[in-house]
Amino acid sequence: MRPYEDDLDRMLSALPLSEPPADLRARILAATVRRSIPVPVPVVAWWETTIYGMLFALVVWSALAVARAPHAGVYVSAAVNWIVSALPPGALAWTAAGAVVVIWHVLLTERGRRLSA
Repeated sequence: MRPYEDDLDRMLSALPLSEPPADLRARILAATVRRSIPVPVPVVAWWETTIYGMLFALVVWSALAVARAPHAGVYVSAAVNWIVSALPPGALAWTAAGAVVVIWHVLLTERGRRLSA
């Protein structure tokens, strides 16, 4: 033990300390452990989720129907050719830029959020 620790103990015990409030423990528990946690509000309503699910199922069903059709490659090629010929080059460039941004956002932002949680 160091020589100044006795002096420090003596000075601390000589301090005039006031008594804590009688309801201090109850207030601490009410502010921490017993506080009510608000229920999180869903980001998307149930009916929107249902519509998104139905649209996704329709797209998947359509993609499978086209993929299983005879000469599916010809149909896909014709559809892509029709879209490319119908849109002006500026619209195609902006569509490609938008697709790149969406892919970047989904791959980098959403995956990072899922992995860190």
